[in-house]
Amino acid sequence: MTWLEFIAKMTSSIAWPIALIAIVVIFKKPISFVISSVGKIKYKDLELDFASLKELAEGISPQEPPTLPRSPEQRFFTSLEEQIADIVSKSPAGAVLLSWTAVETAISTTVARLAISADEPSSRSLQNNLMCLRRNTDLSPEVFKTIDRLRTLRNQIAHDYNSAQSISENDAVSYGQSAVLVIEALNGACFPQQKAQQTAGPALNPPVSG
Repeated sequence: MTWLEFIAKMTSSIAWPIALIAIVVIFKKPISFVISSVGKIKYKDLELDFASLKELAEGISPQEPPTLPRSPEQRFFTSLEEQIADIVSKSPAGAVLLSWTAVETAISTTVARLAISADEPSSRSLQNNLMCLRRNTDLSPEVFKTIDRLRTLRNQIAHDYNSAQSISENDAVSYGQSAVLVIEALNGACFPQQKAQQTAGPALNPPVSG
């Protein structure tokens, strides 16, 4: 089992702030395989397409993708963006794993917040949670397509050492920005009828005849 496979298994069951600590410890020394961003990376039968992921994620929100701050001396973080910015130069692959763990945590949190799964929290799989969100929320198809692309890229990176080595810092930042857009959409998810009521606004009282 490689270090990345170990981190992938670990982060699948714990929250991302704890995962960050382990990733930073393991990748304490800067990794020297950072290459220039090429958008699409192919190794044997694996292809990592970060450019299409970015385009897909931008369809979630009309706003500009979030900018990841650069704060190499910062040791206390208030957001996922700050944590990604801190680790990405040390390990682009680690930043991808961290970003995906945050997405997976947001998915579970949204399902729990809306109480849309009959299963116990410990028994809820990712696929079950996504199915509940598709059936019961106002999330757009773009959100689910982006989640699927994020998951595919994460799995390729976690289970293939050569793919992990091929990721540039810019690719990892782009992945993190897409993850943040998905998390924001999940945090704002609600039932379709609630969105309809919010769009319609408050009901007007009929005029009272004198």
